[in-house]
Amino acid sequence: LPSGFVLKVGDMLSFEYTDTPRYALHRVQEEVTAASDGTTDEFEVRPFIQSGAVTTTTVRLYQPRCLMMLVPGSITSTAELQTGNGTVSFQGVQIPREF
Repeated sequence: LPSGFVLKVGDMLSFEYTDTPRYALHRVQEEVTAASDGTTDEFEVRPFIQSGAVTTTTVRLYQPRCLMMLVPGSITSTAELQTGNGTVSFQGVQIPREF
């Protein structure tokens, strides 16, 4: 990371497990700042990192991703039909591996 780069509570990050794409998406739980050598102190993320993660794996901070499926019945919308303005919300569950 660039020296002084700050990860804030709520920031998302992701990385892949294994050769077959298995993505992990995590939320930063405490603020941490990169040192002059680009490293950070340990910091908490949720959900907890599962076994099998490789410490040399590239971590995505820009456009983190994972495989998810929508929770049935969880979609709500306040969007207007004529303009499309409004919000859409839903719940999703992270899928641990690619189908």
